Amino acid sequence: MKKELLLILIASAMINAAIISGSVYDSNLNKLENVVLEINTTPQQTLVSKDGNYSFEVSQGTYVITMTKNNVNTESEAIKVNTNGEFNIDLLFLSFAIDTSVSPFDGDVELTPDEENAFSLPENNLLAIGIILVAITLIGYFLYNKKPKTETNSLNDVQETLVSEIKKLGGTTTQTDLRKQVSFSEARVSMELEVLSQKGLVRKYKKGRGNIIELVK
Repeated sequence: MKKELLLILIASAMINAAIISGSVYDSNLNKLENVVLEINTTPQQTLVSKDGNYSFEVSQGTYVITMTKNNVNTESEAIKVNTNGEFNIDLLFLSFAIDTSVSPFDGDVELTPDEENAFSLPENNLLAIGIILVAITLIGYFLYNKKPKTETNSLNDVQETLVSEIKKLGGTTTQTDLRKQVSFSEARVSMELEVLSQKGLVRKYKKGRGNIIELVK
């Protein structure tokens, strides 16, 4: 009778059993090895996971899985089993991967001589860059302000003749007298004198109905 009752209890426990399994990860989602896991079933189950995987057989209920690494870092996670079957539950062991007591940025950062040189330019390079910038600025200034010069020395035959005759007349004459010394028409003489005036070779002054022509010395 006792043997039959024991078999019934074992069969009942197997029918009502659930299997929870999974892996243990750190905060960087790397699988942790050599983690000790405990679950507060009755009796308590303990597992040393060398590869980061675990598996427990439990009945329905609420449990706490405690994870320990290197006998120092400990973290717990509560789970609830409402039905029978197999459940995959991965665990995060955050406190092991992150040590908040030490900051990687605490203290002064010192650079080696090679690292300091990597962030600085030699003085001769800076001087060369400065000279190049000044040269570029000057070239741009002169190109921007450069204006085409009026050609004053290129005279055609008529203009050379008029200048020569004005010299013969003492450097100053009337346009009427100049016209008498050459064989060009009045219109041509007037036009060429205007060109000579624009070139700065002669000056024209109005006097009565005529013009006074003066050679610029």
